[in-house]
Amino acid sequence: MLISSLICSQRLLKKYSLVKFARKVLGIQHCREPNTTCTKIRQIRSTKVKQNIFEFLTRDDNSRIKAGKKATITRKGEKRQIRLITDDLKTLHAKYNSENRREVSYSLFCMLKPFHVMKPTAKDRDTCLCKTHENLKFKLETAKKENMLITNDLKAVVEQITCSSNEKECMYRECVKCKDKKLAMTLNEEGTQVKWHVWKKRVLNVFKRAPQNVR
Repeated sequence: MLISSLICSQRLLKKYSLVKFARKVLGIQHCREPNTTCTKIRQIRSTKVKQNIFEFLTRDDNSRIKAGKKATITRKGEKRQIRLITDDLKTLHAKYNSENRREVSYSLFCMLKPFHVMKPTAKDRDTCLCKTHENLKFKLETAKKENMLITNDLKAVVEQITCSSNEKECMYRECVKCKDKKLAMTLNEEGTQVKWHVWKKRVLNVFKRAPQNVR
């Protein structure tokens, strides 16, 4: 019992520097080499997860190719065309976990994100579709912050007022079943001002110089 408790109490052995002595007396050999089988399994799993995240984020429903010959990025000698994500990374992370049995953390999801898959910048929001999408998200985020909505997830909001987001009639408010559906909102007191951000295209006003009188 004494020897068993002494072996189990690793802290006690370390405290009095008796680890080497105990191994020598008991004939225990310390193996520093890691378990190769477990290491290979971890490597295979990490490689598979990385490949799954790569395939998920490069799908056309999760990212779009940035147009232009110069819209490329090179990392470690590998050159790829830039892809812009079509939704927030947290939303994509939740979508990935819902589609896969093995869930991953948000930090790991971001770490394994392909280097050529990026968030769109202000310059990338020149198209009407992208601006409309982002401006609507700004409104939803503000409404959620003001406790007017219970969620700011655009997909969840669309599902509340449509039969299916894949049907054109539903999305164009032409469906007989869902065209009159309204979003459940808690309105603030009358007269309350609410502000939100909006993406706008910068337009430079050009004024013609009036001709001067020549004397």
